[in-house]
Amino acid sequence: EMILTVKKFFALLLLWAILPASAAEPSEIIEKVDALMNPQARVMLRLTFKKNGRVNEFYEMKTYARDNNQKVIVRFTAPASSIGNDLIMLDRNVWMYQQNAGRTLRVPANLSFGDTGFSYGDIVRLNLKDNYNVTITRETDRQWVLDLVAKDRQSPYHRIEFTIAKDRFIPVKAVALSRAGQVIKTIEYKQIKNVNGRDKPTELLVTSPLSPGEESTMTYEAETPMVLAEQFFNRQNLALRLEERQ
Repeated sequence: EMILTVKKFFALLLLWAILPASAAEPSEIIEKVDALMNPQARVMLRLTFKKNGRVNEFYEMKTYARDNNQKVIVRFTAPASSIGNDLIMLDRNVWMYQQNAGRTLRVPANLSFGDTGFSYGDIVRLNLKDNYNVTITRETDRQWVLDLVAKDRQSPYHRIEFTIAKDRFIPVKAVALSRAGQVIKTIEYKQIKNVNGRDKPTELLVTSPLSPGEESTMTYEAETPMVLAEQFFNRQNLALRLEERQ
């Protein structure tokens, strides 16, 4: 019996050695992607929307995020018509301050931002882990392909096929799908650069088979690690802009 037990032990060791390493948990993968793309920082972003090669819309914004991107402030710095009409995300809800009317309105996260290919959820960089149930559908030596299904209708997209590079948890491509399985848009993650000691994509390119000839690009211009005090993350501060007086 002792000999059989030892044989079984070494057989298990051999089996363990020849099998591929166990896959990471899907929730851990998406959490690492969230942490890479949406750190606690002040981020300067540029958004351009092109139609048939010509720029139709252009935005610049400054964002602050904390608590795993559960709280986000977006301050527009260009164009002049957008300055003051800022956004805040609290508890997965997106709010917009209308400066001319002096009021704050709730905005659906899946609503398109202007004519661009980005949604309001994309602009505030909605936390993926909190908004989607995640499973691994395919895996190679270099990549995971994740299936993200919205937890509820608050999420920008019903379903996302998300390709992630294994070595540094870098997102490669996200394909957003409707409930019927139709491709709504594709987001390609480009221009990998070292930002604050970590390699990450600094350009997101959105295209859609529903809108041929249109391209929307979000570019990370600068990222400064910082933790903005929680007291600034409230709807009243959209008008007060107290974080700018520190």
